[in-house]
Amino acid sequence: MKVSSGWRRAASTLLVAAAVGFLGREIVRSAAGLRSFEWHARPGLLVLSVLALSAVLLWGVAVWRMTLAGFGVDAPFRPLARAWFIANLGRYIPGVVWQFLSLAQLGPAAGLSPVVAVTSLLVQMGFLFLSALLLGVYFIPLGGAGFLAPALPVLRWAAPAAVLLVHPRMIRTALKLVSRVTRRPMLPWNGSWAGGVKLLLLAGLTWGMYGVAFYLFLLAFVDVPASTIPALTAMNALAWVVGYLVFFAPGGLGYKELALAALLATVVPRPVAFALALAARLWTVAGELLPAAFLLRPGAVADPGAAPAEGNPR
Repeated sequence: MKVSSGWRRAASTLLVAAAVGFLGREIVRSAAGLRSFEWHARPGLLVLSVLALSAVLLWGVAVWRMTLAGFGVDAPFRPLARAWFIANLGRYIPGVVWQFLSLAQLGPAAGLSPVVAVTSLLVQMGFLFLSALLLGVYFIPLGGAGFLAPALPVLRWAAPAAVLLVHPRMIRTALKLVSRVTRRPMLPWNGSWAGGVKLLLLAGLTWGMYGVAFYLFLLAFVDVPASTIPALTAMNALAWVVGYLVFFAPGGLGYKELALAALLATVVPRPVAFALALAARLWTVAGELLPAAFLLRPGAVADPGAAPAEGNPR
């Protein structure tokens, strides 16, 4: 049975509203506890955390540039960053495809063909997903693992086998599968196995940097020990995964916050966790807008006469 786009939009809106409403209800119900909690206002740390987040996002563009090298493409950083941050705005449109469609349209301005732009973003997201799950396996507190807690020792023992998933043959197979499902061409991956492991480690480093920025954000409002940074890094990464998997919610709105709040409740009181999860959405938007505003200035555009790179399969 086919469902009209109007009904799909209505269902998506209803589900997002339900998640946001639940968050709001939890905060309202816990208003007394929130007022009695010992909050700390540290504006300097908040500004530092936003700057740190922006730096992490720019670092992510550098990692994307390294991913492009696996397709035989060398592109300048600034046009790539501009295309990346504008395309990121597509995440706030319901449906996960908009980020990819936006990048396909913006790719030529950065010297990338639509096929190169979309394929490289898919591979980049794959590395981020895999590294986020690995961080979750190793660093999530048992209290936040839910029904998976008894299986964590086994998962931790088996996790190193994940390096098999970044073998060139595995990546090429995954891209072929995506091509069949979407009926869109995908560029073949030409990176080496060692290169794939390097990109996986760099993705993990990205999450580690993100975790430090997230810790600074929390520290601007509550007292949290530095020893929780590994756990906070895993929580933030897993909440991001949830936000991406809930494809009907723009930017994972509501569901990313619910996941983050549930995980943060192992570190701070539950009402505080919900409030911080909502505040983290505004923090994330601020971290994205800061470099975007700089890159969208007049003159921050690649040479329009540059030919889009198509990749160099070997």
